[in-house]
Amino acid sequence: MQDHIKRVVNEQRALEAKLNALSEFLCTSAFDSLDSEEKYLLSMQVVHMRGYNDVLKLRIKKESDESKEVA
Repeated sequence: MQDHIKRVVNEQRALEAKLNALSEFLCTSAFDSLDSEEKYLLSMQVVHMRGYNDVLKLRIKKESDESKEVA
């Protein structure tokens, strides 16, 4: 695996861990106690983190598929 793809894999794993933690937080009473603007901003952050995570996964899959074609 090429170095840049290793970095993408590491980035995706770290992002997914943060995404999971934030998603869990959105289901807590601590989240419920926040003002509506903060709730909205955190909800939007989750949406964009999911999109970014999906893009990283696609890049990893593309690289994996291409390396299989070469082999």
